Amino acid sequence: MFFVGLPWLYTAKSGLIYGVGEDASFIADRIAERCDRRGDLLSDADAPLQPNLPRVEALTSTPGAGHPGKTILTMARVAISAAAFLLSPPSAQAEEAVNVPAPPHVNFLATPANQLYLGMPEEDARRVLGELAKETDLATDGTETNKLEFSSPVPGQVALSNGKVSRVTLDAFGMDRDALPSFLHKARTGLADIAVRRVLGKPADVVHHTFFGINVDQWVFVRAGEAAVSVFFRDGRVVARGVGRDVPANLFRVDLPSPPEPGSEGPMSTPRLGMVAGDIAKLYGPVKYRVDYVVNGQSASRLVFEPRGKGTFAAVTFVDGVATELEEPGRLPNDPVFQGR
Repeated sequence: MFFVGLPWLYTAKSGLIYGVGEDASFIADRIAERCDRRGDLLSDADAPLQPNLPRVEALTSTPGAGHPGKTILTMARVAISAAAFLLSPPSAQAEEAVNVPAPPHVNFLATPANQLYLGMPEEDARRVLGELAKETDLATDGTETNKLEFSSPVPGQVALSNGKVSRVTLDAFGMDRDALPSFLHKARTGLADIAVRRVLGKPADVVHHTFFGINVDQWVFVRAGEAAVSVFFRDGRVVARGVGRDVPANLFRVDLPSPPEPGSEGPMSTPRLGMVAGDIAKLYGPVKYRVDYVVNGQSASRLVFEPRGKGTFAAVTFVDGVATELEEPGRLPNDPVFQGR
């Protein structure tokens, strides 16, 4: 049995990958010397190499001619060189195949969530939503809050404060379709990459993708005892999160609610998910604060209204001009800093 890669086997670099070539020649010469002493070492000069290594078709210039030791020398050098290639670092290998997501597309889906409205009684909201995916009870500053999560056809959440709907939001970009570690929720939709680095730390790996002419950055985070997780960015903003290193198939998918049907629960004079900005402005009055941005290539905006005569504020988030979130933030100071969150 012969070895390569041992420290100082032949030169100072014998223990390193780039020293294998010289070691291979040195060891092959030793094999040839043994063959000189024992001409019966090799019964067939054209015997194939091991199945997992490259095969050399012409070991000698003329089949059956030449010294057996020369044939063994060539075979040994080829075999050891092939082994060195197979043991080389992963960066020298072909890049790992990447799952390509579905092309960008927007779906309009009917959802019971577009029957909800701010101030709706808890009993009515539960009846509209039906079976829930998860429910969480909280109590803050004397206010009882319940968070109701639903999964289909567009996932979302409803917040109930003191028995009435205070917020309803849809996950239009599928950010929460899968169970995620709690720390990953800090990388919320639209968050800038510099902010993600601040809340999650330095990623263990950064991968750059291009799909359909769209540049996407993938940051991989690894924490002790937990599976690797990925955060995906487009134009420096979070567009997706997931467990593992696979690219989500729905990376460019947007699910928007269809408009509420006439005759649905409650008064139609109240803003609903699925309404467009113009219709909600007719109900709420002029916009007090507004911030515009882009999420995953889709235009988005957050508008804050001060409904006539109510003394409180209402906030609505739009994606492509369609309402995907309604919220009742209560009283807000008359300060531009409250334009966004």
